[in-house]
Amino acid sequence: MRWRRHVRIVLLGALLACGEACGETDARTPRDVHGETALQIEIGTERFQRIDGFGVNSWTFPRGDDLGWCWRCVEDIHDDLRIDYARIAPWFEWWETINDDDDPATRGEFATDRDFFHERDLPYAEYLADRNVELTFGVWGFGEWLSQEGWIPPARYPEMAESITAYVEAMAREGVRFSVLEVQNEPAIRASTEYRSPEDLRDAARALLRALDDAGFSDVNLHGPNADRPGTTEAWARVWLADETLRDRTAAVSFHTWWDEDEATFRAIAELAAHHDKPVWATETGVCPYVHGCEDGGTLRPDEWSSVMDHAQSYVRALAWANATRVYHWALLGNDGALAPTGERLAMVRLIESVSRTLRPRVQRIEARVDSLPVVAFQQEECIRLFVINDGPTRVLRALPKSVTTISTGAGTTDAQGKFVRLPAQSFADMHSRCP
Repeated sequence: MRWRRHVRIVLLGALLACGEACGETDARTPRDVHGETALQIEIGTERFQRIDGFGVNSWTFPRGDDLGWCWRCVEDIHDDLRIDYARIAPWFEWWETINDDDDPATRGEFATDRDFFHERDLPYAEYLADRNVELTFGVWGFGEWLSQEGWIPPARYPEMAESITAYVEAMAREGVRFSVLEVQNEPAIRASTEYRSPEDLRDAARALLRALDDAGFSDVNLHGPNADRPGTTEAWARVWLADETLRDRTAAVSFHTWWDEDEATFRAIAELAAHHDKPVWATETGVCPYVHGCEDGGTLRPDEWSSVMDHAQSYVRALAWANATRVYHWALLGNDGALAPTGERLAMVRLIESVSRTLRPRVQRIEARVDSLPVVAFQQEECIRLFVINDGPTRVLRALPKSVTTISTGAGTTDAQGKFVRLPAQSFADMHSRCP
């Protein structure tokens, strides 16, 4: 699929109020509702990227009832959500704990201390594939024989490529196919394997493509650079995309939304991707909630509403600024998961439900404004889907025609209909107008 470049040329003065477009003559006029001025949802004429739906990152170890997780307790979340694609998170360092042989062209039987592949990875991949979820997998670490103090010597890139290819091949033998892969999770930092330069990552990616081709997987493409933050992405992606062989096999420019919040950094990713006719994927969508920064350690808090609101902002930044066509929520199950091991649905589930209702496959992002509130809107035929965040005091919105709105707060969710919708402080909402 070719990716069309869009240039933002519409001035705010050219915005059309939705009510006017829908034939309502008083739509431009703010109206007081119980002493509060109702905000107008303004829909512009510009159209942006088409969306591939909604996706998640999810660890595989809950499928094996490991580390205190109860699979039967959490299984039903997959049927309750609309998940179109997923990045499963295996413990890849356990895949090839001892080198099978000294010939990267020969993929032998890999030695493992525990068979996590059959205990966790394969059953979970099969479970998702049966639900028509498009799959890829994350690559964090490798066996100690391959990775030396957190980095792989360039001479061993063929061995790295063999290891990933053998995993793809083992899944394919069981009927699970991957169409897109990554070379490394967050290659610019040690999480868990680091590449020392964008050029090293490029060379590793080329080695992986050669291994895939030799194994008969020439139809499998890559996404990259899969950077740890928006600020790292452009420099690493430029080197990646400058290589013709690699560029031709690149499915998307990928990045993680952690740490950075400035609009220019996100827009630089969108512009570079558009220049090369590539879509953008936010392969980990989330935000650092720590008071002193992500480097102070600890884990995310999907049970705390402040963390949920922070995550909501990361979706708007990825979609509205980076023009992402895919957003993979971090995370559904396992570490940082939106569910507890016992099956309790934490506060983060409300955000996942809201965004998954909004991001349906083939909807197109459209220009929208609601005063100064963060907002993204999408359209497919007559249906308009809108996601808006209220991180300030209570606000009142004039609803889109024939719409239903689900409002999420720290206390729960409520549905609203009618001409006006009240958004409590520290809430977000998804509104659907003329949708089936």
